[in-house]
Amino acid sequence: MQKSGTTQIVAALVLVISLIATAGSSQKTATATESNWAAALMGEVQLATGLPVPTDIAGLLDFAEISTDVDTENYCLAQAIYFEARGEAIEGQFAVGRVIKNRVEDTRYPDTICGVVFQNQDWIHRCQFSFACDRASDNPKEMASWAMARRLANLVQASWVPNEIGAATHYHATYVQPGWAERMDRIALVGDHIFYREEPRQYRH
Repeated sequence: MQKSGTTQIVAALVLVISLIATAGSSQKTATATESNWAAALMGEVQLATGLPVPTDIAGLLDFAEISTDVDTENYCLAQAIYFEARGEAIEGQFAVGRVIKNRVEDTRYPDTICGVVFQNQDWIHRCQFSFACDRASDNPKEMASWAMARRLANLVQASWVPNEIGAATHYHATYVQPGWAERMDRIALVGDHIFYREEPRQYRH
């Protein structure tokens, strides 16, 4: 019998429990120190399980047997990943999902994933995530991409994974230059998106 999405994640990530944290609680950014910290925890997991823990997102998805089953919140997260970044490599898709999680952890944004994703959805073509207010259907049509988006949403929600974007709360495609970008700290380029951090962070927890 297939486990539910939540049960699947909890059971699978027992093997990588040392990776579970949030940007808010760890207050770490993408630095060499962070990478060493994550590597040390992975080493502990490897010693405990006798299994090598992948350091890449694709490997972690398979290692932890991340399911495509999603609850309501992760459905919203998967929608954002799908519509905002499905043409990206999975690292880029994960990074977009991580931005949404970072916003949930910041007091300047709604405290739920769905709240963040659909914030100001009534502002036609002026909301935070364009698919949410373009008046087009929010029903995915590319099933393989949608399945990957759901798995990535579960991974973003369940674990902290070393990544290039750290505490980023904003991003934009490389072919546009929004005015707000000048007021923020550029962190990284991942695929076709540039990621930025607001300062100072305002942690919810």
